[in-house]
Amino acid sequence: MARLFKPRYRKTRVARDDDGKVLYRRVNGKDVTIREKVSDEDGNPVMQVSPKWYIEYVDAQGRVRKRSGFRDKIATQQLAAKIEKQVERQRAGIVDVELDNLERLLTGHLDDYLDDLKRAGRSEMYIYTISCRLKKVFKACRWQVVTHVQIRSFTGWLREQARQGKAPRTQNQYIDTLSSFMAWMVRQQRAENNPIAHVSKADTTIKHRKRRALSFEEIRRLLSVAEDRRVIYLTALLTGLRRSELSQLQWRDVHLDVAKPHIELRAETTKSHRADRLPLPPQLVTMLQELKPDRVWPTKTVFDAIPSVDVLRSDLRAAQIPYKDESGRQVDFHSLRKTFGTILAQTGVHIRTAMELMRHTDIRLTTQNYTDPRLLDTAAAANGLPLLCDGSETKEGRATGTDGKPDAGDFTRKLVVDTSCKPSGLAEILTSGDMNQSSRVTQDNKSNRSNIRHKSLKDDPVNPSRTSPVVARQQVGENRRKSWGTRIRT
Repeated sequence: MARLFKPRYRKTRVARDDDGKVLYRRVNGKDVTIREKVSDEDGNPVMQVSPKWYIEYVDAQGRVRKRSGFRDKIATQQLAAKIEKQVERQRAGIVDVELDNLERLLTGHLDDYLDDLKRAGRSEMYIYTISCRLKKVFKACRWQVVTHVQIRSFTGWLREQARQGKAPRTQNQYIDTLSSFMAWMVRQQRAENNPIAHVSKADTTIKHRKRRALSFEEIRRLLSVAEDRRVIYLTALLTGLRRSELSQLQWRDVHLDVAKPHIELRAETTKSHRADRLPLPPQLVTMLQELKPDRVWPTKTVFDAIPSVDVLRSDLRAAQIPYKDESGRQVDFHSLRKTFGTILAQTGVHIRTAMELMRHTDIRLTTQNYTDPRLLDTAAAANGLPLLCDGSETKEGRATGTDGKPDAGDFTRKLVVDTSCKPSGLAEILTSGDMNQSSRVTQDNKSNRSNIRHKSLKDDPVNPSRTSPVVARQQVGENRRKSWGTRIRT
C-alpha cells in the first residue's frame, strides 16, 4: 500500500555579504546563488515542511521507492493508485511501462535516442539538429519527465511560435521531431502513449518565404565582390548544390582529372539520401583545380566554411543587390539553387535534363519552385512563333456605313479567307458567295459542313463512270424510300 507524506527539510536562505550583496559561485560556467542554512537563536536548525506531497511504495522487485507528487493531496492519491496498478501488472507478468522510465529525466531518454540515431547511420548534422529541437521544446514547455509531456502545453508553444513569425514548415518540423521521439519512447516501453501523434500540422500551401533568382547582371556583381567566397558561390550557381551538401563536400568526391569531370555525391550527404553524379562545367573545373592543394587528404572538405547569412547579406549590400525586392521575395543562399534552375531554363535545356541536374523526382518542383518566371524571356518566345499567315492581303478598311470605321469582323474574315494558309479546295469553298455580309460568315455550322461535303465530294470529272461515295449513299437512300412507299401503298 502506498503511503503519502510531506518531508521535512532544513530551511535555507540566500547568502549575503556584510554590505548586503548576494553571493554567487561559478558552476559549469554559470553564476549560481549561494544559499546558507538557517538556525535559530540557540543554533538549532530551523526545519520546514515541503509544500508538495510525496509517495512511498514498494516496486515489483520489492524495493522501497519514493516519488514526488503534487501540492494537491487528492491528485497525489490518484497518482499513487496509478502507481500501485502498474506495480501489480508488472508482478503479474504483464508488459507495461517501467516506473523507472517514468521517473527518469527526459534528457536521459534523449541521450539514448540520439545514440540509436547514430547507430542507424544518421549524420552528425542531423543528430545535432534533432537534439537542439527537442531540448528547445523541453525547456520552453518545462518538461522534465515523461509524464509532463502533454499536448496542451506543446500546442500552446506552437501558437506562440506562429505569433512570432515562424514559418508553417518550421512548426511542422518540430511536430515531426517530437512525435518521432515519443514514438520511439513507446516502442522502447518508456512511455504509455504518444500524445503528439494527434497534433495537427500547419498548412504549408501558402509560402511564408518567397525566394527569387539572380539575374546575370546580379551574378556578375556578386562574384566581383565575393573575394575568396567567389568559388563557393560559383559552385552553388553551376551545380545547384545545397548549403549542407557544400559543407560536407570532400576532395574524394570531386573528380577533376577525368574525361568528364564530375562530383560524386555520397548518399549520406544528400537530402534524399541518394547517391548522385553531377557534371562540372569547364570554368568551374579550372577554379577547383586552382583551389585544390598539391597534397591533400581525401576526406578533407573542399570548402573550409560556407558563408553565413550575415556574410551573404554583406556581400549582397556590397554588390548593390536588394535582399528583398518590391514583391517581398528574398535572396538567401538557397536562392543560388533556384538561380541554377532558372539558368537551365534560360539557356534552353530540356526540362527532363534540367530535372536530372536538379536531382528532383517530381518535375513540378523544377518548373514551379526552382524556375523564376520573371527572368524568362517570354517576349522572345512570342516573337519566335511560326508565321501562320503571310499578311499579303492588305486591310481595305471596309466601312460599316455609320462611322466610316472598318467592320469589326473584318480581321476574322481575312484570317479565314486567306488562300495562302489553306488548301485551294477549302479556300474556294470558304470564299464562295458574298463574304462582305457577316451573316454569310456566321451561318449555321451544320449547313456549312453539308455544303462542303456535297461540293468537295462530287463525281470525278476524269472518270465519269466513277461515282463518289456521297452520291452512292444518296441513291441507296432514295431507293429505300421508294421501296417503303410501295409497301405502304400495297
